[in-house]
Amino acid sequence: MKRILIAGGLALLCAFARKGDPAPEMAAAAKAFLDGLGPDLAPGATFKFADAERLNWHFVPRARKGVPFKSMNAGQQTLALALLSTGLSVRGRESALAIMSLDQILRELEAGKGKNVRDPQLYYFSIFGKPEAGSDWGWRLEGHHVSINFTLAGGRAIASAPLFLGANPAETKGIRVLGEDEDRGRALMKSLNADQRAKALFSTAAPKEVILVPGEKPRSLDPAGIGWSGLDGAQRDALWMLIREYAERFRAELADQELGRIDREKGSFAWAGGLDRGEPHYFRVQGPTFVLEYDNVQNNANHAHSVWHDPAGDFGADLLRLHHEAGHGK
Repeated sequence: MKRILIAGGLALLCAFARKGDPAPEMAAAAKAFLDGLGPDLAPGATFKFADAERLNWHFVPRARKGVPFKSMNAGQQTLALALLSTGLSVRGRESALAIMSLDQILRELEAGKGKNVRDPQLYYFSIFGKPEAGSDWGWRLEGHHVSINFTLAGGRAIASAPLFLGANPAETKGIRVLGEDEDRGRALMKSLNADQRAKALFSTAAPKEVILVPGEKPRSLDPAGIGWSGLDGAQRDALWMLIREYAERFRAELADQELGRIDREKGSFAWAGGLDRGEPHYFRVQGPTFVLEYDNVQNNANHAHSVWHDPAGDFGADLLRLHHEAGHGK
């Protein structure tokens, strides 16, 4: 049985590596995952779509609902990763798995003296609603420093926010899981002249945490910083590459969807904190359809957080509204 599950999961993983239609692929992978869990584990992974748990996201180490990797056998874990591959790019999936592995490093560093449980397998999969055509449903992978949420309206339109990835330690043994975020943001800030920096810098002290934490409704943040029109050509390219760094954590079709909604001329970049590597710092980029934040402040600026929000569409709020309005209008 285990060999069959592993083989099936690997086949799904290979299939979902190709470009295609994400919605039916997600549904097929979710069904295969639940079938693979069997009657003992599947009930713990399933929730009604309207369950409040669907919106109950966070990135701190805490007790969670769903089925953790720790409870799965090898075949079931393979099916779980196949589901993950329907939503994330190869790079996005590798980042998420690398972040999960950092909990083992934290366990070793804290040597049992920390107050939190550190376990690289305490990452939970949850399915909300029935993964089938025509249904509103969603799924989540969540644990310490990882919260990946997808919502499907009518089984078709897909919302990909919020997406949170963090890293503690942010740099260890030559590994910098979110290093590109930091490097691109800092390089852009350093490329600004004095007048531009004055617009972009809103505080010499970085906030201790991303501002749009769980429970905080996504919105435009003030001050916005320097707008697109205030940047030169090379700086605009750098800002767009920074946005793409975040969006391309999703699989290609979903990344293109998010990037295609962005009005570049309404985008802005803001910075707080120090400019040199190793100094606490924070930045954000925002526009009408997205807000991304990054901070590296805690643990002597070796503890990074990054998050992607859709101000109108976290957890598919806008897609669900449009879908239901269209359905009721028939």
